[in-house]
Amino acid sequence: MKLGGDDPNVAKTLNNLASCYLKQGKYKEAEMLYKEVLTRAHEREFGAINGENKPIWQVAEEREENKLKNRENTPYGEYGGWHKAAKVDSPTVTTTLKNLGALYRRQGKYEAADTLEDCALRSKKEALDLVKQSKVLGVADDNKRQKSGNSKDDNDDHNKRVHK
Repeated sequence: MKLGGDDPNVAKTLNNLASCYLKQGKYKEAEMLYKEVLTRAHEREFGAINGENKPIWQVAEEREENKLKNRENTPYGEYGGWHKAAKVDSPTVTTTLKNLGALYRRQGKYEAADTLEDCALRSKKEALDLVKQSKVLGVADDNKRQKSGNSKDDNDDHNKRVHK
């Protein structure tokens, strides 16, 4: 069986290998693999990369380069909707964002690290918000079904299932 480049297991494996490199102090190799995971996720979500359509790691590096020139860098909300894509893609992307942020922090690239870590936090928060919304909707649907049920037995059966 051959896994394609878009298979989630490939991204997870690349992230894990990069983390091994990071622990060995092989920063260049780790950085390259983290960027590959994020670039693939970006292309899947937003299409081909160009001057206007940049992966988050590129945006983070630009923020790092421009931090002294421009004290008021682009607000986090304007980096291409990446915090939305990160949650859509997979937990691996969120982990990769945090890992590359940690690598940048070790290299003293604090602005780049902050950008990636903020993106990871936003994606995690939005994913949790979606889970909460679906639970609320599920409870509301259960309540509607319960109210529309005609017999007491239907409600008793429902309550037994819910309270087990």
